[in-house]
Amino acid sequence: RLWSYRNCGRAKTGLWYEHARMGHNHRLGEFQGAVLRSQLNRLAAQCRTRQRNYDLFLKKTAGIPGLAARKPRPDAAQRCLSVFILTFTGEGWEGLHRDVVLEALRAEGVPATLGYGWANYRNPAFLNMQKELGHRAFAFGVKQFPDWLQYAERCPATERACRERALFMPHALLLGSEADTQMLADAFAKVYEHRAELKQRKQGGA
Repeated sequence: RLWSYRNCGRAKTGLWYEHARMGHNHRLGEFQGAVLRSQLNRLAAQCRTRQRNYDLFLKKTAGIPGLAARKPRPDAAQRCLSVFILTFTGEGWEGLHRDVVLEALRAEGVPATLGYGWANYRNPAFLNMQKELGHRAFAFGVKQFPDWLQYAERCPATERACRERALFMPHALLLGSEADTQMLADAFAKVYEHRAELKQRKQGGA
């Protein structure tokens, strides 16, 4: 339980973005902080590398339908791409679900995930707030316990993104060479090329 409190309320057996309770981000020690601080002078160069490889990846995969990149704000001064996120629209993918594509990408060595498995308002930290905190929840500014799942109807785009559209990859994939980025694009191209086979295999196993 103490591990959970200091680790953003996560549970050791849960998903990465699954929060069992209200918690804090108290995971960084002094030694890790010192190491991190000494590397801050590399941040600007790393941001440029990520952006270069991100642009290259989009160029290499431009012929693959059903993949959409997030558009930066027009007033953004710098983009560091702390997470590599794509939107899977499914267009041209023979009706394959996003999760099948994720599984195929992982088989090719790409550490792709669904990211947020559900919207924040579906997290146990909120759904169990009344049971977990009781009257203490009011210290967080909660005047009454709402029906959190009402937001599922009010946020259809969020529901769709979590259920079938979001595709997350770690930013470290963008810190490699152009050859590494080409390998990443090739993996996406290979999965797309075999989409009909994937669909047939999935239907056969259903």
